[in-house]
Amino acid sequence: MSVLGPHFRIVLENRLGQTISTAGGLIVRMRGWKFDIAGQMSFQTPWTTILNLSTVPLGSPVSLTNLSFLVSNVVENLTTGFIGAEFEVTVLAPASSNGEITVYLDRSVDGGSTWNDSGIAQIIGYIPVTTAGTRRITIHI
Repeated sequence: MSVLGPHFRIVLENRLGQTISTAGGLIVRMRGWKFDIAGQMSFQTPWTTILNLSTVPLGSPVSLTNLSFLVSNVVENLTTGFIGAEFEVTVLAPASSNGEITVYLDRSVDGGSTWNDSGIAQIIGYIPVTTAGTRRITIHI
């Protein structure tokens, strides 16, 4: 059984008080893990970018306004069978930012057809921001 579920995605909520409009201003990378035949934890290599503002997923918006959500590519976990994952979330906060980026793990139980409403998936992290600059968090599930 996986804590990730058969289909999942990462959702980011912008609560910085500012619009993030820099290409690459929000990035989520992941690497799944499972146990190998010897019972050792085995990590996926290399890291996979599942969200990058302006480029991933295809057709991603070029900006994220305050109090808005951005979703990653859907990760299909039926064939990979990852038990858990590490997520690296990076934000390039614009000037006068003061707030946080909320990170959600959103699961679908019907093959990716339906998802939770925005803001009510499982919160797995926060990135507090009080000034402009790059902030990064690694979340291990």
